[in-house]
Amino acid sequence: TYGAVDLDATMKNRNHAGHEIYSANIKANNLNAGALTKQPQTVDMVTLSADVKGVSLDPKKASLQFNGNVASAYVKGYTYKNMVMKGTAHDGNYTAKATMRDPNISFTLDGKADMNKKYPAVAAKLQLDSINLQNLHFTKDYMRVHGNIIADVPTADPDYLNAKIQVTDLLVAQKDQTIRLDTISLVSTANADSSTLRLKAPMLNAHIAGKYKLTEIAPAMQDLINKYYNTSLASNTAA
Repeated sequence: TYGAVDLDATMKNRNHAGHEIYSANIKANNLNAGALTKQPQTVDMVTLSADVKGVSLDPKKASLQFNGNVASAYVKGYTYKNMVMKGTAHDGNYTAKATMRDPNISFTLDGKADMNKKYPAVAAKLQLDSINLQNLHFTKDYMRVHGNIIADVPTADPDYLNAKIQVTDLLVAQKDQTIRLDTISLVSTANADSSTLRLKAPMLNAHIAGKYKLTEIAPAMQDLINKYYNTSLASNTAA
């Protein structure tokens, strides 16, 4: 079976684009998301509740409120628990907050986005209390990470990225060692004529300037970082 789902939804003015009035409340108990999406190896049972109400289906005009509570969700071999979300939107400006208090991943995320331009402007703050990568099946060996991330991205264009990203209080605990890093910062400025990228971290400073697309130099940056830090999680990923 697909599980139990209760849905209560209404919509008015559906023939007046940009002026739709809607509300919805959904409750799912052990919903077989894998069967519904035909991806049983990726997702499985989900138990959640959520509601949304607003005006307009146009992302740049919508005024809405939403909240959700994911009691449990099976994703790629692990059942995540206790995630709460809420957010608002008004004339293309979105705010969102999410918290998770799972035994193997605990975090608080605050974010906002302006969707009125070609590429969104995004600002976010993540407080990662703890994540156990081994128990979540991301790594074969024990690895637990703690840290804070602050991101300010005025234009989220993957080719011409303008962004300031800072990681603080980073702690990586492995079986035989614990690594502590104070601050890592990444500053990217770019337009069609020139780009700069500055990376500052303990033991490593990098500066790139010229006419390039960030998506084209990402593999080279990964190789550079790997010379100083063991980030090759893929080779340790559990089968």
